[in-house]
Amino acid sequence: MKKLLIALFCLILTFTSGCWSSYEIEELALASAVGVDYDGTKYNLTIQIIKPEIVAEKTGTDPVTTIYSSGATMFDAIRNALSYSPKRLYWGYLQTMIFSERALEKGLACLIDFLSRNFEIRPIIWIAVTEKDPEELLKAKVSQDVPSGEGINAMIESQKGLSKCVHSMLTQALICLGNEGRDFACALFGTTKMEDEEFMEIKGTALFRGEQYVGSIDTLESRGLLWLMDRIKSGIIVLKAPQDEKLALEILSSKTKIKTKVDGDKIGFEVTIEVVSNLAEQTANLNPAHPDQWKELAEKQAQHVKDEAEKALRAIRNLGTDPVGFGKLLRAYHPKVWYQVRDHWHDLLKTVPIAINVKSKLKSTGMILGDVAIYGSLE
Repeated sequence: MKKLLIALFCLILTFTSGCWSSYEIEELALASAVGVDYDGTKYNLTIQIIKPEIVAEKTGTDPVTTIYSSGATMFDAIRNALSYSPKRLYWGYLQTMIFSERALEKGLACLIDFLSRNFEIRPIIWIAVTEKDPEELLKAKVSQDVPSGEGINAMIESQKGLSKCVHSMLTQALICLGNEGRDFACALFGTTKMEDEEFMEIKGTALFRGEQYVGSIDTLESRGLLWLMDRIKSGIIVLKAPQDEKLALEILSSKTKIKTKVDGDKIGFEVTIEVVSNLAEQTANLNPAHPDQWKELAEKQAQHVKDEAEKALRAIRNLGTDPVGFGKLLRAYHPKVWYQVRDHWHDLLKTVPIAINVKSKLKSTGMILGDVAIYGSLE
């Protein structure tokens, strides 16, 4: 009897095995990047579709095709795209969603609502804003010979070594919109002309208050914001030296801690930034191994970082937004105080005392003498 049941079970598996709900890649149109615009009555989508056969062959032919679609809502516009695509659109490969400033007038929440509900769209896609028409942006070239969608992904990843924009994913947008005390920020894209051709470029950071887009900051202010947000991974700090010469320091590590200070109805914050770097280059004739000059470099670095952070703080205060999450910290450590000020927090943040302190450390001179490299702390 036992053998009969096993045989019957194997027979059932033979006829029922297989991926009944799967699709062959030849049947799918792989959406890589989507630009979203709004003209006052309908959403206009620019959808880049990857041609996997062209990518595999590496023939130099354009590896993407672009289709356009419109609709009363995001979902309506996406479904209407089937009118222009003979293949089923597949969203599991989507890497970037780019919104125009016009589209954001409707609010961020209504734009990402569909993205959060569609099971194919991953929560780790990049969210970005463009100061141009999304169609024009996606037509722009990327320095690497890759489709715009993948190029945007590569550019955002490379920003980790530059620290010139706040890059954010869909999951971070959902967290910010679903929680009080911290506003969303993401990369701002534009184009630049090189040799009579338009190339894609990161212009800075787009900032929100709640779900409303309030403006942007440039790349220099963006790095100051990253100092405050504890999101600096690497980068170059350029300092002035005597006789208009320059010094370049490579950021090795950074750590930011923020403390809340509440005394009665007085609210304040203390920001402490710790930065460690190497001397990577100098055009001045300085001896960095000299203790006095080494100490002076560390002090100059501390002042430079403080200036960047304070500049960013002024910018976000002027725009009335809190991407750093000062409100989130106040809500976590002083909930009673938070619920008293939550309704006018963005106005209050403009005048709340925020002290910024920087602890600066230089780890290595990077000097090379003959065949011997000198690496080590000169503290």
